[in-house]
Amino acid sequence: MEIVNYIFVYITIGVLFCLSIDYAYWQKEQGNMRFSHMPEHGFNNVERVMAIAIWPIAIIMAVAGIIKELKK
Repeated sequence: MEIVNYIFVYITIGVLFCLSIDYAYWQKEQGNMRFSHMPEHGFNNVERVMAIAIWPIAIIMAVAGIIKELKK
């Protein structure tokens, strides 16, 4: 039963990760200038499933990108 809890937590964090991306796109559509650097295309369902499945890798890549930008 413990493995079910781990899977539930993993999927829940992935869904929250997707919701944060959707929120950023919504802010861009509302005209918030802090999100103007985001790509024009949206976030389709296939990309949502992929983000939920591999969210730890996406977070690691985002942190690595931030560190790379700070070193410039």
